[in-house]
Amino acid sequence: MASEKGVTLKVSGGEAEVAVNRREACAKCGACSVGKGDMTLTVVNECGAGVGDEVIIEMKSSLLTKAVIIMYAMPLALFMAGILAGYAGATLIGLLRYREIIAFCAGAVSLVGAGSIIRLNEKRADRSRYTPVATKILRRDGEPRR
Repeated sequence: MASEKGVTLKVSGGEAEVAVNRREACAKCGACSVGKGDMTLTVVNECGAGVGDEVIIEMKSSLLTKAVIIMYAMPLALFMAGILAGYAGATLIGLLRYREIIAFCAGAVSLVGAGSIIRLNEKRADRSRYTPVATKILRRDGEPRR
Protein backbone atom coordinates (compact mmCIF):
# COMPACT_ATOMS: atom_id res chain seq x y z
CA MET A 1 0.00 0.00 0.00
CA ALA A 2 1.08 3.54 -0.74
CA SER A 3 0.89 5.61 2.45
CA GLU A 4 1.47 9.22 3.45
CA LYS A 5 1.24 11.33 6.59
CA GLY A 6 -1.08 14.30 6.61
CA VAL A 7 -2.96 16.75 8.83
CA THR A 8 -6.75 16.83 8.84
CA LEU A 9 -8.10 20.24 7.79
CA LYS A 10 -11.84 19.60 7.68
CA VAL A 11 -14.18 16.74 8.58
CA SER A 12 -17.56 16.27 6.93
CA GLY A 13 -19.60 13.12 7.39
CA GLY A 14 -17.44 10.11 6.58
CA GLU A 15 -14.89 12.15 4.67
CA ALA A 16 -12.02 14.44 5.62
CA GLU A 17 -9.79 16.92 3.82
CA VAL A 18 -6.15 16.18 4.59
CA ALA A 19 -3.11 18.34 3.82
CA VAL A 20 -0.23 16.15 2.67
CA ASN A 21 3.29 17.48 2.24
CA ARG A 22 4.23 17.14 -1.40
CA ARG A 23 7.22 14.85 -1.92
CA GLU A 24 9.86 15.37 -4.61
CA ALA A 25 8.12 12.98 -7.03
CA CYS A 26 4.80 14.73 -6.46
CA ALA A 27 6.31 18.17 -6.98
CA LYS A 28 7.35 17.21 -10.50
CA CYS A 29 4.04 15.52 -11.35
CA GLY A 30 1.40 18.01 -10.24
CA ALA A 31 -1.51 15.64 -10.96
CA CYS A 32 -3.27 16.12 -7.61
CA SER A 33 -3.11 19.90 -7.41
CA VAL A 34 -1.13 22.73 -8.87
CA GLY A 35 1.47 24.58 -6.86
CA LYS A 36 4.16 23.96 -4.29
CA GLY A 37 3.98 22.86 -0.68
CA ASP A 38 1.04 20.92 0.69
CA MET A 39 -1.62 19.31 -1.48
CA THR A 40 -5.14 18.76 -0.20
CA LEU A 41 -6.79 15.37 -0.63
CA THR A 42 -10.33 14.27 0.16
CA VAL A 43 -10.10 10.93 1.98
CA VAL A 44 -12.45 8.41 3.60
CA ASN A 45 -12.24 9.09 7.36
CA GLU A 46 -12.08 5.46 8.48
CA CYS A 47 -10.17 6.19 11.71
CA GLY A 48 -12.52 8.95 12.96
CA ALA A 49 -9.94 11.74 12.82
CA GLY A 50 -10.82 15.25 13.92
CA VAL A 51 -9.60 18.61 12.67
CA GLY A 52 -5.88 19.06 13.33
CA ASP A 53 -5.15 15.35 13.82
CA GLU A 54 -2.08 13.89 12.14
CA VAL A 55 -3.14 10.79 10.19
CA ILE A 56 -1.82 8.07 7.92
CA ILE A 57 -3.61 7.92 4.57
CA GLU A 58 -3.32 4.84 2.38
CA MET A 59 -4.27 3.68 -1.08
CA LYS A 60 -3.81 0.20 -2.50
CA SER A 61 -0.74 0.13 -4.74
CA SER A 62 -2.60 -1.90 -7.38
CA LEU A 63 -5.29 0.79 -7.65
CA LEU A 64 -2.65 3.50 -7.79
CA THR A 65 -0.90 1.65 -10.62
CA LYS A 66 -4.18 1.18 -12.47
CA ALA A 67 -4.99 4.88 -12.14
CA VAL A 68 -1.54 5.82 -13.50
CA ILE A 69 -2.00 3.48 -16.47
CA ILE A 70 -5.42 4.94 -17.24
CA MET A 71 -4.29 8.56 -16.93
CA TYR A 72 -0.86 8.36 -18.60
CA ALA A 73 -0.17 5.12 -20.51
CA MET A 74 -3.50 4.91 -22.34
CA PRO A 75 -3.34 8.46 -23.79
CA LEU A 76 0.30 7.94 -24.77
CA ALA A 77 -0.52 4.64 -26.51
CA LEU A 78 -3.44 6.19 -28.38
CA PHE A 79 -1.32 9.20 -29.36
CA MET A 80 1.35 6.90 -30.81
CA ALA A 81 -1.27 4.76 -32.58
CA GLY A 82 -2.78 7.92 -34.10
CA ILE A 83 0.63 9.05 -35.34
CA LEU A 84 1.32 5.67 -36.94
CA ALA A 85 -2.15 5.49 -38.51
CA GLY A 86 -1.87 9.05 -39.84
CA TYR A 87 1.57 8.40 -41.31
CA ALA A 88 0.47 5.12 -42.93
CA GLY A 89 -2.77 6.66 -44.20
CA ALA A 90 -1.00 9.66 -45.73
CA THR A 91 1.50 7.32 -47.41
CA LEU A 92 -1.27 5.11 -48.80
CA ILE A 93 -3.22 7.96 -50.36
CA GLY A 94 -0.09 9.54 -51.79
CA LEU A 95 0.28 12.65 -49.61
CA LEU A 96 3.98 12.02 -49.03
CA ARG A 97 4.81 15.70 -48.75
CA TYR A 98 2.40 16.22 -45.82
CA ARG A 99 2.57 12.87 -44.05
CA GLU A 100 4.38 14.19 -40.94
CA ILE A 101 1.78 16.94 -40.49
CA ILE A 102 -1.06 14.48 -41.09
CA ALA A 103 0.55 12.02 -38.67
CA PHE A 104 0.84 14.68 -35.96
CA CYS A 105 -2.76 15.83 -36.47
CA ALA A 106 -4.01 12.22 -36.29
CA GLY A 107 -2.01 11.74 -33.09
CA ALA A 108 -3.46 14.93 -31.60
CA VAL A 109 -7.00 13.85 -32.48
CA SER A 110 -6.32 10.45 -30.87
CA LEU A 111 -4.99 12.17 -27.75
CA VAL A 112 -8.10 14.34 -27.48
CA GLY A 113 -10.18 11.20 -28.01
CA ALA A 114 -8.34 9.43 -25.18
CA GLY A 115 -9.00 12.38 -22.88
CA SER A 116 -12.67 12.34 -23.82
CA ILE A 117 -12.94 8.60 -23.18
CA ILE A 118 -11.33 9.01 -19.75
CA ARG A 119 -13.60 11.95 -18.90
CA LEU A 120 -16.78 10.12 -19.97
CA ASN A 121 -15.84 6.95 -18.07
CA GLU A 122 -14.83 8.96 -15.00
CA LYS A 123 -18.48 9.77 -14.35
CA ARG A 124 -19.45 6.08 -14.50
CA ALA A 125 -16.46 4.78 -12.54
CA ASP A 126 -16.68 3.85 -8.88
CA ARG A 127 -14.59 6.73 -7.58
CA SER A 128 -14.71 5.39 -4.03
CA ARG A 129 -12.30 2.62 -5.08
CA TYR A 130 -9.68 5.24 -5.95
CA THR A 131 -10.22 7.46 -2.91
CA PRO A 132 -7.44 7.33 -0.29
CA VAL A 133 -8.40 6.22 3.22
CA ALA A 134 -7.32 7.75 6.55
CA THR A 135 -6.49 4.54 8.42
CA LYS A 136 -4.68 5.61 11.60
CA ILE A 137 -4.39 8.64 13.85
CA LEU A 138 -0.74 9.30 14.67
CA ARG A 139 -1.30 12.33 16.90
CA ARG A 140 -4.45 14.07 18.08
CA ASP A 141 -4.66 17.85 17.77
CA GLY A 142 -3.04 19.41 20.84
CA GLU A 143 -0.95 16.38 21.79
CA PRO A 144 2.80 16.99 21.97
CA ARG A 145 5.00 15.49 19.26
CA ARG A 146 6.93 12.41 20.28
